[in-house]
Parts: sequence; C-alpha cells; structure tokens
Amino acid sequence: MTNEGQACRNARVRNCGSYYVYQMEKPASWQYGFCVAQDQCADARDMDDRWRLVVNPTVSGQSGAADQNTKKGWYRLDIGHGTMPLYEPDTNYGGAAYPSWMLGELPGPDDGEVERTARFAGTSHQMTIRVKSCGEYYVYWLQPTPNANYVWSIGMYT
Repeated sequence: MTNEGQACRNARVRNCGSYYVYQMEKPASWQYGFCVAQDQCADARDMDDRWRLVVNPTVSGQSGAADQNTKKGWYRLDIGHGTMPLYEPDTNYGGAAYPSWMLGELPGPDDGEVERTARFAGTSHQMTIRVKSCGEYYVYWLQPTPNANYVWSIGMYT
C-alpha cells in the first residue's frame, strides 16, 4: 500500500548486481522514515507449479507444497487461469489437503490494490491477502500459510 499524503525525500540508488546501495538524508527525527515504492506488477515472483492447479488431486509426497515457507510478497499465478479460485475447491486438490480460494471479486485495472479474504477448503481458516490487476494478469500479496496442509492454489476457471 502506498503512503499517500506523506512527504518523501529523494534518494540515490546504485545497483551493485545482487544488492543495492542507497544514499539517503538522515530523517529530522525518529518519527520519520523512508518511503519505498514497489511496482507490484513488475516485481512479482512467478508461482507456476502445476500441482497448485485445483483440478489436480493431491498425491502424498508428490507435490512440493510447503507454503508455510512462502516469503511474504507479491506473486503472479502464472499457469491455469492465472487467478486464485473464486469458488471453494474440493479438499485434497491443488497440492495439499486445504487449497485456497478467494472471497469477493477480482479488481479492475482502475481499482488499484485491494484487500480480500482467502479461505481454505474444508476449514474455517482464513487469511487477508491483497490483489492487484496488472491489465492482462493479476498479482497477489501472499504470506506463509499455517502449515503444509494449507496451500495457495491456482484456478482453472473463473
């Protein structure tokens, strides 16, 4: 989410290959910080594991499902329909016992970044996610799931 209405200062940035170096002015007090802009569409990581598709039954030991280790951040669901299902899938499909699905509608290009609730099939567990339309595709801000039985899944249909 952006820091609209807050004053930001310019910084010099140098790309050093595998890391960046920033030159910034010291803030006036500890109450001030730095603003960092991110292009969610360009910076999203691909999530394109075929076992995530909700049409694929889960076979013990077959998938690499370990979404409890997913790093917080933006992801592009890059196979199937490219979206999280908008319906509750069957349990034991999509890579784990409890595949995800999203409540609400997908945002339009003019909606910007929106907050949605993700649920997990067959459970009452839910998590807050964020979604943004990038025109031809969507990106999702995801975080680690409670354990390996919960997985971020990808739908085949809307």
